[in-house]
Amino acid sequence: MTPETLWWAGFIGFVLAMLASDLGVFHREPHAIKMREALTWTGVWVSSSWC
Repeated sequence: MTPETLWWAGFIGFVLAMLASDLGVFHREPHAIKMREALTWTGVWVSSSWC
């Protein structure tokens, strides 16, 4: 495998892991989302995209 292929595989794996953790770990109970929670999670995901 080329290094570029490994980078893409790692990136896709990371995105899928973050999606799975968001849907499976952090949001287990269904509830109405308040503005503060929505802004907090938006801040978390936007700041993680900057790293």
